[in-house]
Order: sequence, then structure tokens, then C-alpha cells
Amino acid sequence: MDLRVSFLLNSAQLTTQAQEEAKVFAKALMLPELATKRFRIEGHTDSSGSRTLNMDLSKRRAQAVADYLASLGVQSDRLEVRRYGPHRPLPGHSPSAPDNRRVEAQLLG
Repeated sequence: MDLRVSFLLNSAQLTTQAQEEAKVFAKALMLPELATKRFRIEGHTDSSGSRTLNMDLSKRRAQAVADYLASLGVQSDRLEVRRYGPHRPLPGHSPSAPDNRRVEAQLLG
């Protein structure tokens, strides 16, 4: 199960679309085959703004998604929050591309 939600510029607030995508992901995490799996919730930004601002923003984005998943019933100890700022742009995208304003989930095991 994959999760990738996007954010508006300088925002860590989940959009309505991001909430809907997170709801689908949360339901999947509660299925028996995923109920014991852990996930890394990764926050990213585009390259606009300072490194300090982007690192903080990427952490707030990842934490917002983790908190929302927890509010939907996912155990918070299954979610590890990481921030990457602008350092991992999407393949084929420029570092300043809006698509880089995102949070993704990676299976840890």
C-alpha cells in the first residue's frame, strides 16, 4: 500500500484530498496482513526557502500525516516520522517543483 500526499506552499495542513488519501491508507493499515507492519512517514519540501525552514516544514508535514493516521485508529508506535526537507526531490522533477511538497510512507517491516 502506498501513500503520497501533497501540500500547498509553506503549509503543513492536510488538504481535503490529502485527508481522503490518508483515510484509504489508514484503512489498509488496519487489515490483518498489515496490522503488525511499521511505516516511516517521510516529509519533503521543494527547494524554495531556507534549509532551516524546509527541514522544520518537512517535519511538521510528516507529523501532521502521522497524527491524522493515529486519529483514524492507526497505532502511533507503528509510525516513525522523518524529515528530509528539499534533499530528496522526486525523480525527473526539478528541486523547486511543487510535486516535491509531499509526505510519503515507506514500509519498515
